[in-house]
Amino acid sequence: MKKKYLYHLLLLLIAVVIVISCKTDEEDTHFGNDPFTSSVLIVYMPWTGNADNTYAGLLENFEDNIKGIEEGIKKEGGIANGLKIMVFLSKSAEESELYLLTYKDGAVKENIVKTYTSAYSFNTSKGLASLLSTVKTYTNADSKTKYGLIIGGHGTGWTAKDAWEKYPTRARRSVKTAWKAPLFTMTRFIGSVSDKEYAMDVDDVARGIKQADIKLQYLLFDNCYMANVETAYALKDVTRYLIASTSEILAVGMPYKDMYAHLNPEKPNYKEVVSSFKKFFDTYRFPYGALSVIDCSKTEPLAEQMKMLNHKYTIQDNEKDNIQKLGGFEPTIFFDILSYVKQKKPSEKDLSTFRQTLQSTVIASTSTKELLSVLYGGNEKYIPVEDYSGLTISDPTTHPVALKTIKSTHWWEATH
Repeated sequence: MKKKYLYHLLLLLIAVVIVISCKTDEEDTHFGNDPFTSSVLIVYMPWTGNADNTYAGLLENFEDNIKGIEEGIKKEGGIANGLKIMVFLSKSAEESELYLLTYKDGAVKENIVKTYTSAYSFNTSKGLASLLSTVKTYTNADSKTKYGLIIGGHGTGWTAKDAWEKYPTRARRSVKTAWKAPLFTMTRFIGSVSDKEYAMDVDDVARGIKQADIKLQYLLFDNCYMANVETAYALKDVTRYLIASTSEILAVGMPYKDMYAHLNPEKPNYKEVVSSFKKFFDTYRFPYGALSVIDCSKTEPLAEQMKMLNHKYTIQDNEKDNIQKLGGFEPTIFFDILSYVKQKKPSEKDLSTFRQTLQSTVIASTSTKELLSVLYGGNEKYIPVEDYSGLTISDPTTHPVALKTIKSTHWWEATH
């Protein structure tokens, strides 16, 4: 009898151990807090307002974007095994948070990792590198971990922030919304449109990523005008792919709820990222938008092709008006790169070679039939899209701000 009792007690203990073990596995697996890290998705939403916080910039939009990601997690029923999602959000000029997203029982939790209340430094390469290093340490990332980085902000491509003295009025995610007219946009920088102290050059972004000893699987710019060859070329050493728009992005930003499932850095599905964007904006009440995925490693052979074309062919001034414009700046800053090459009137062979190289560079892209710009005093400008390759170039621009620094871009130096 005693042996039978001990036998049943032993079975009970084994059952308890199994239940506890299963519960631990359930809590630690597929919910964003695994003991190992195969990939990290970093969501970087910096301060886009002004120093005294009377203007909050894109804060409300950023909060909606984060909610979209959280809804995407719920839609997928959790977070993929080995994936960590780290969110950095600046709530004011003095207050920022870094937190880890986890999932349990149908709910997403924002687990605060660190709060920042000191002087704002995330607009510098050193500050960005420090943030990325903190993410690496907290997630227990190793040399095999793969990274994706989403950056929210304003955007005008590669042009330098210090080149702008007077900005038209507003850019990026500013349609159909009441805004104060900002002083600056994100040119070759991320952050505020109303204070340069909260802005950052693209070259500084690249330096920050490099200093953190990270090579991204992709960098997604949720900003206007970042799918340009100058930016892609500048980032080729720090990210494998660039996901960005040739033109302006509406206030709603990326459709993260539907896009989330395809953004795991371990196995991103770029065609589905673009497809999610297209499906959303095809039926959105303001159906305007463009998105591209660019293989940054291919910008090197693309530069070689462009250098050859620049040496062999010129474009007549009266033919510049025939180049497809993909932006609302006056004069135009961003032109479709294939349309530009066509206007050079290259030989059939040279055009075919360039086209093939470009197709291997832009691996996925989409555009609505019209694009929208609201840069000048809120006046809406509709841009018909007839020739779209998914990548822009600024070589033919006559815009005075662009002319200040275009010859100092890495792309220009490589192609002229």
